[in-house]
Amino acid sequence: MKGEKKKLFKKICTIILFLYCSLFVIGNIKLNAAAVVPTDYIDIFANSTIDITDNMDDNFGVFRFNNFGSRFVEISLVATSDSSVSYPSGSIQVKNAEYRLIKKCDIQGYQSNAMNQNNQNKFTVYLANSGYHYLEINYDMTEITKLEVSINIVASTNTINLFDYGQSEEFTINPLVNSNLLDKIIQIDIKQSGQYEISLTNSSQQNSLYRHVLLRKETNNSEDYLIVKKNINISSNVSYTINLDKGFYYIGYFDSSETNIISISMTRKITQFGSYHLVPDPDRWTPCGSQIDLQERNVDINNKSYRQTNITEGFTRLIYLDSSAPSTSRLDYNWYSSDEDIAKITDYGTVLALPINVYQKTVKVMAVYKYDMSKTFVKEFTVVNDNDTYASNPIDININMEIAPMHYTYIDLSKADVPINMLQYYSWISTTNVSVDGWGRLLANNNALGTTVNIVGTYMYNPKVKIKVSVNTLIDVRFLAYNDGYVNRDLYFTPTANIIKNVRTSNIETKYYTSCSNDELINWLETCRLFFIHTHGEQNGIYRGNGILNSADLASVDLTNLQMALLLTCNTGDGGYSQSRVDANSPINIVERMVACGAETVVGFNDVTYVRDCNIFAPDFASQTMNNHLSVQDAIDSIDYSSYYKNMSSIAVIGGNAENEIWN
Repeated sequence: MKGEKKKLFKKICTIILFLYCSLFVIGNIKLNAAAVVPTDYIDIFANSTIDITDNMDDNFGVFRFNNFGSRFVEISLVATSDSSVSYPSGSIQVKNAEYRLIKKCDIQGYQSNAMNQNNQNKFTVYLANSGYHYLEINYDMTEITKLEVSINIVASTNTINLFDYGQSEEFTINPLVNSNLLDKIIQIDIKQSGQYEISLTNSSQQNSLYRHVLLRKETNNSEDYLIVKKNINISSNVSYTINLDKGFYYIGYFDSSETNIISISMTRKITQFGSYHLVPDPDRWTPCGSQIDLQERNVDINNKSYRQTNITEGFTRLIYLDSSAPSTSRLDYNWYSSDEDIAKITDYGTVLALPINVYQKTVKVMAVYKYDMSKTFVKEFTVVNDNDTYASNPIDININMEIAPMHYTYIDLSKADVPINMLQYYSWISTTNVSVDGWGRLLANNNALGTTVNIVGTYMYNPKVKIKVSVNTLIDVRFLAYNDGYVNRDLYFTPTANIIKNVRTSNIETKYYTSCSNDELINWLETCRLFFIHTHGEQNGIYRGNGILNSADLASVDLTNLQMALLLTCNTGDGGYSQSRVDANSPINIVERMVACGAETVVGFNDVTYVRDCNIFAPDFASQTMNNHLSVQDAIDSIDYSSYYKNMSSIAVIGGNAENEIWN
């Protein structure tokens, strides 16, 4: 019964193959055959040879194999007989999971199917996807004593590591020598980018046309795919020069003939070299690596190791290109380390020395010019073991940060002298109410509001370095109102808070104060993102109940935490707003002073305001900014002032960024 099923399936496949390979067009009618996925097959495995003699029924067999990832494979069929053997066209066919015939290599201009040519028993095919594929064998078994099939993965047998050669050496490798196969693809693992002259020679007396390909295997998050670097039909000898980036390449040919004898060679090309083109930490006037700025922080400026190649483990040197290099931009080069267990190199030419367990080790750094890879520069560095410990010679780096609760915030190393500005290279220790993960992300809970905690990070590559982060957890929104016992300036609290809670945050604090000190009011300003205050005011001050917080009192205060401040007071904007006065640090009112201290946007008024107007202005302003996502300027202009005593838009003074959107 099983044999009968296979014979029936063979007949169906024969009909389907004919229909699949033919397109019938009668008027507007087009007919294509649908594939039939077999159920009677034998599972086989890659990189093995299988005797399928007993699995051929009526000269027909189907064999399934599982492919992992995208790759080239060589398919071969070998028949053994006491008489001569031949391999008719279509004896071997490769089909996908839907049992459809695939292409040998699906690239532009090349449409050959994955099946053998006449008298060809071996060919190469590119499997673009993981999953099951099928081999369909149609072979006359008359007088055949053995029939074997094999699927061999084309893997790297050639690796080019430029650090194995002199920096000016124009060496040659020969991926393919005197091949008379009809298809042949070789994989090459190129460790560093470079320029090569690729030569194809055909030593046959009778040259026939064949297709030469050079393909790069590219990988993204979801799939592998091929980038075509060369795809040409040739019969005579050909040479070409090409830049090749680091990566896996496939080089070879398809659809040759038995008369061709093909060889392929690759010769590295060098037109410019020299270690002197790479200049580490040039001088005191140029930004340097942490070897200079941190490890040698206590060394006299005249004795620092500028332009030297020693690096203490855990520290960095910053490499520049000299004026005779093809470009002085470090981003115009591909950077490589000869041993990433000794030193790493970034895309910006920063060399990071890693921990070593001996006195010193050497490592080479290579820079290859992206736009002409024949220009390659190599320099040797010495990584030195550090005998110092935190106890004997500590390096403490102090950082102050302000964060909002319940939101992830990365520790900011950008303004500090650190061994390297990569948070994952530090071991961070959490503290009460503020957690930190391995990537330096801080998360404060609501219990941390208004408090300051300390986070410590120990440098993994040199533990004598510790980063101490003082984290101040900000109130997101703070409402203040002065209570004089006569008028209710706090009436804006509830309606304004309800609007902001629905859009931005529930992290809102309210204070209805009778008096406060300068320090208290400054602390309230320094520890929130949005600041609202309803009180008395004047051109250069805010009333705090028992005195005035003057503009001069804020001269040395950092208010960069403030996304916006709304001063519901009289006269704090008298004189208007001038960015040039702020830039010159010559403010004439409290609005300008707060912007000069770092606040992004400050709103005041240049006239007398009414308590009632202020109490309804705050929620109206919140509605426009939060619900309608308007900027500060547009929000103030869009409010309907028909029920107000004054048109607040006409007396508003906006300092800083008037286009600020504060809803998020």
